[in-house]
Amino acid sequence: MKKKIVATSSRPGATNAIIPPIERLIKEGKVKVVTIGHESSEEILQEEGIPHRTIGHYGLEGVSYRLYENLIRTRAA
Repeated sequence: MKKKIVATSSRPGATNAIIPPIERLIKEGKVKVVTIGHESSEEILQEEGIPHRTIGHYGLEGVSYRLYENLIRTRAA
């Protein structure tokens, strides 16, 4: 079973910063990358062709460290 990496961002600068590592990890295929978009990052990820889900996909309406921690431990797939 591949290890899983969860990448998320909601701001344009941070989203643009994580795109190159996400693309590299996907290309290498050694880990499963789960990318979660929120707010302005959704459009950027879409434009860059990065497979992603939104927080709404996981039933979340907002974000916080605790919510993401629970998501990662229980449902990110």
